Amino acid sequence: MGETGEAPPRFDAAALLRLRRLGGNALVRRMAGLFVSLGEERVAAARAGVEYGDLDTIERAAHSLKSSAGNVGAIELQRLAEAVERAAAEGRRSAAAAGVEEMEAAFAEARERIEEWTEGDGA
Repeated sequence: MGETGEAPPRFDAAALLRLRRLGGNALVRRMAGLFVSLGEERVAAARAGVEYGDLDTIERAAHSLKSSAGNVGAIELQRLAEAVERAAAEGRRSAAAAGVEEMEAAFAEARERIEEWTEGDGA
């Protein structure tokens, strides 16, 4: 919860608006498409890292997802990916594994929000 007692925002459409200002709707759609396709790969890699106990793979996948989440305004996903990256880097296997599950759910939510935004009036 934030200082006002409200939950922090999970998504910030202003990031997509900035992309639109930079390159129009075509750039927004391109970045959204890359986020979805590459994000699915990164989530799958993190999941595989959990399955095989490979903290390096989890750390790399979370780092990459953190960056792309920031580009499209997926604030909650960015926050979770950062926490997973940190847990993996610190060797906290259980925390990293639990975080990957949360990260996967946040990715699904972000993907839905971005797809709605780009299919609607947004882009």
